[in-house]
Amino acid sequence: MKFLGLILFFLPVLCWSSVLLKYQDGWSAVLRLDNMKSLSKPVVFIIYHKSMTNSAMMIGDSPEHTVPLTLPAGECAYQVKDANKKIIEQGKLSLSLPVDVKIKSVEPKKVTFSLSSAQDIFVECYLTTNNTIAHYQRIELKKQGEAVFSGLASGTEFKAEFKVKDTAFSKSFTTPLFNAALHKPVSGTFNRLPESKFVDDSTPAITRVNDGLVEWYKGMAVSTEVGMEAQYVIINLLGTHHLKSMKVTWNANYYPLSYYIMYSMDGVKWDYFERKEKDYQASAAPDNSPIRVDEFPVSFDAGYIGVWIDKNAAIHAHQDYKNYLQLMEIEAYE
Repeated sequence: MKFLGLILFFLPVLCWSSVLLKYQDGWSAVLRLDNMKSLSKPVVFIIYHKSMTNSAMMIGDSPEHTVPLTLPAGECAYQVKDANKKIIEQGKLSLSLPVDVKIKSVEPKKVTFSLSSAQDIFVECYLTTNNTIAHYQRIELKKQGEAVFSGLASGTEFKAEFKVKDTAFSKSFTTPLFNAALHKPVSGTFNRLPESKFVDDSTPAITRVNDGLVEWYKGMAVSTEVGMEAQYVIINLLGTHHLKSMKVTWNANYYPLSYYIMYSMDGVKWDYFERKEKDYQASAAPDNSPIRVDEFPVSFDAGYIGVWIDKNAAIHAHQDYKNYLQLMEIEAYE
């Protein structure tokens, strides 16, 4: 949680320029002295707050200093004195934020903030990434409201800064990667359901390999016999996507010892690379089904992706007489 407040003063003393209030798990004041060398040392910064004994901190020779303020929200006063106890600057600080901002939700390409204030105000909202402003909104806040930013880059760190007059406060967040394969058109040989009366048969088997569910009864598809034909899945991404990582999840009882990832721009000309059992990680699905997860980085553009298992490929089978595979999910992130 990061907030930033800026309070500027019209100052009668040339050596003083500004007080910058910061909030990051507690308040701090950034003090800047324009002409520190001309002052009698040591210089002391004194805080007066009704909830605590007066606090004094010595200021060094640097023209800028950050002073922690272990204070609750509210009003306080300050003085800056030189070695002769001469007051060279004094004023008031308001340790309060004009708007309460909470992150309501973060999606791969969208973030929503909830905003609340004691009064109707205008709030300027900036989203920056890599020190560049990516999005801007000006909101007329009627005590309660939302700031919604869409069209964001997935898998990207952002800083959201909210400004009200001379006060600014910020929050940071990272958008998750976008699964380009989710719910896209899919075809292949994984068109059977698990053999159980408890399996939900309301959706076609093949659509379960990219439905976002990693579970035995609702989110798994079963291949045809590996000894009869090659097994495959093809997902149409409905457009070109630059993929950064992929994840393939198998049921731990029936999975191939090796298989191929394939990708294509047009669904006609394909490129392949092999994945092997040593790449898999043992894990458990949300329903406690044992799984083998193969997750790996990639960097290519594709309009189609898929998996391919050769005919008669070696497989791990919990029961030797069963010669099929059980695929939980294919994910492709950009």
